[in-house]
Parts: sequence; C-alpha cells; structure tokens
Amino acid sequence: MIPAVERQPDKVASDFYYWAKLLAGKFIVNVVVYGDESTTHDLSSKEIGAAVLAGYGGFADDWVNFCGSWQKTLNDYLGHVEVRKRIFHFWEFSDKKNSSNDPNWPYYGWSEGRRDDFLYKLAAVAGSRVRIPFASAFRLAYFNNDSDIKDKLREIGLTDAQINGSNIKYISLFAEFFEAFLMELNFRHPNFSDSISFVFDDRKDRDWAIAGYDVHCLFKERDKRFIGSPTFGNTFDYIPLQAADMMAYRAHQLWENAHKAQKEDLEISKLDFALWGNFRDENEFGNYVFRLFCRNALFESGKAKQPLPTRTSLVHAPWRLTP
Repeated sequence: MIPAVERQPDKVASDFYYWAKLLAGKFIVNVVVYGDESTTHDLSSKEIGAAVLAGYGGFADDWVNFCGSWQKTLNDYLGHVEVRKRIFHFWEFSDKKNSSNDPNWPYYGWSEGRRDDFLYKLAAVAGSRVRIPFASAFRLAYFNNDSDIKDKLREIGLTDAQINGSNIKYISLFAEFFEAFLMELNFRHPNFSDSISFVFDDRKDRDWAIAGYDVHCLFKERDKRFIGSPTFGNTFDYIPLQAADMMAYRAHQLWENAHKAQKEDLEISKLDFALWGNFRDENEFGNYVFRLFCRNALFESGKAKQPLPTRTSLVHAPWRLTP
C-alpha cells in the first residue's frame, strides 16, 4: 500500500489509483462498523444496543480525488504528528475527557475553533468527493431473540452450522448490510450495472473476516455485480476507511440519540449535512437518513413489494424493535 514515508497528497492519490486498479470491481465501497462505546470492540456482547455499518461508495477516480484532498487536510492540521499516526479516528478525536492533558494526543492544545475547522473540512472532503453515502443500524438484541432471523438466513443460503454457531451476530450484520446496501443502491440508482468491490475495516478479528467472506460469497451468487472477495484493511493503508470511520461514528451517535429520546426527529447538525452531501433541506435529509437507519432490510427483503418505510412509519423506529 502507500508508504509511510511518502504521504504527500499527489503521491497518496496516485498510489491509491494503482491499488484500486487491482480490485475486481469498478465501484468501490468502503465500510466501517461502530457499536456502542462500551462494547465497540466486542460485538458479541449481549449488552450492546446497536451496531452501525456505514461508509461511502465511489468509482476509482472519485476515490483518487478524495485521497489527495483528505491527505492534504491531514498534513495541514497534523503536520506535527508522526507520519504513521497522521490518521483520523473519530473516537480518538472525541476523547477530550481522557486525552486533553496528554501532550502526545494529536489534538493537544487545540482550540474549539480549530477542532471544528478540521472536522468540517474532512467531512466536506468526504461528502463532496464520493458518490454514495450510506448507513444501516442494527439492533443486535433484536437479531439475537427473533427466530425469524434464522429462517431468513437459511433462505439466503447459510448452513445451520453457520447460523447456530458463535458467529451468528457477525453473519447477521453482514447479511443485513448487503441487503440494505442493495436496497438503497437500487432505490437511488435503479439502472446501476457496474461491478462492485467492498473494503471493510479489519478489526483484527478473524471471525469478523470469515463472516464477511462467507456472506459476500452468497450475495455474489445472487447479484452478478458483486465480484471478487471483500478486502479487509486498516485505516492507515486504506485511507477511504477514515471517511467511513467518520460516517459510522456519527451515524451511531444519531441512532443512539434518537433511541434514547424515543422520537423520530433526528437532530441533524452542520457536520451531518457535510458528511452526507447535498440535500435541498433538513426535511429531505432527515427522511433519507431515517430510511437508512430505521428499517430492517433483512426482513423486508422477503416481503412482497413492500415500499421503503417513510420517516413517519412508527413500526420501523429502532426503539420499537424490542426483543
């Protein structure tokens, strides 16, 4: 991948272009998963409220333009940081409580104004340089306690050994993600015919990767646009995953805030508009995000011609999905 000693924007962009050409698909989707803060690194926990898979899809040229602009922003603001650590993780950026007195924290001594400028510039790069943002929220306890999920997974083609194994939540997450991604892609771009490759954060978890490969293989049999195998990478080598990280972290915050408030009006911020791209107004944007967060594609895909839920459809509100 991109050498650590050469992180100039033009070099980063050109190196990513040559790497992207090695992928089988023309359209590249970069995805990161976030869970509740207490269990982000343990999706098997029974206490986790929701996990969010979120990211962006774009063609190679889109990602080349993105990489150059993203790296330039990192260099402009984090030039004092060791090159290998000059990356963006939203959890690290947000950790003012534990890190604000640590001189080694990349954001040590920053004013609120500088923090806001940095964050909005990154969000603007992500929202303007790639084609399709998306996110899906999954209530894991709901998956764990509803027997219908296993029936649907069998319909997809998973074996009983896979369904009843310890990897059930990872498998469910990937199955739901691919269903939701295809629903949204077909909804927004019904004539989309290009080949698609996926890049996920590796999480340093073998079971996570195995679940991704297994479920992707089944969807590839159903949809010929899926080609090759998913790539699992880290956010330093695969720079677009840093934008997916920002999207997933903020998407999880939106889901969590709505869930705690038990209301359907999502509190949309300036950052959200930058991350998700251009919408005519807050209502249009809110409806779009609500559709992504508050549905269960895995169940809906088996229903005959059911329209996509609207923002006012209470049955799809995540806090109604109680086990």
